[in-house]
Amino acid sequence: MSIDLTVLKLLYRLRARLGGTEPRRLLSFGYPDALIRRQDLEAFIGQEAYAHLRWRNDSESVLRWHGLAGQLDALPDSDSLFRAIGFDLEYSDIAMARGGERILDLNEPLPSSMAGQYDVIYDGGTLEHCCNVAQGFKNAAMACKLGGYVVNVNPMNVYNHGFFNFSPTFYADFYGENGFQILDIVMMHGHYGTLNAPVTVRLDPYRRFAHAPDNATIMAVVQKMQAREIAWPVQRKYRLSPTLRG
Repeated sequence: MSIDLTVLKLLYRLRARLGGTEPRRLLSFGYPDALIRRQDLEAFIGQEAYAHLRWRNDSESVLRWHGLAGQLDALPDSDSLFRAIGFDLEYSDIAMARGGERILDLNEPLPSSMAGQYDVIYDGGTLEHCCNVAQGFKNAAMACKLGGYVVNVNPMNVYNHGFFNFSPTFYADFYGENGFQILDIVMMHGHYGTLNAPVTVRLDPYRRFAHAPDNATIMAVVQKMQAREIAWPVQRKYRLSPTLRG
């Protein structure tokens, strides 16, 4: 799982919306490898914060895994990076991949001790790997505090990357049914998952479309406005026309 500069800047803007000066709690599904050039990081967070970053001693092997060997020379420790933008970072996974993970199977119900505890939930490409995908999204919604945010970055048409690809209506219907305000749903393509900024296109949550660029990714940003018991939505087009007539 990773994070690029585009999404890091989004999380920084969400931190500003949360207000206050104390670090806010962010739960990442998977350790967020920061695939960002040193000079871009320094320009974004500033020289003083950059000077306090720690760097991972396993960078070489992790970069090989991402297919970026030779394109970056080191990865920042994400705990120190997220602290620089105002977050206390926690991360969960089904295994100890980078060290420090909370072992958590998102196919199963969220532990009650984690419910409503986090200001931001970041899914940078994990939930598509959960066979029990509805439970995974339920866990994200439940872990989020009232007034907090969920950011999902998942594949739209990246085949055999995970179990699932997603359409905009999924996010709009699931989160809309469960007390969240939809702030943005965008398609990213061209460079997402590389060191270059992706092309972003805002999507209509419900309008049907036939084509998307190859290897397109979808990002949804939502805010929890009401605390509700999580319900499984009926897709909007069937909810509006249950008899399947115009």
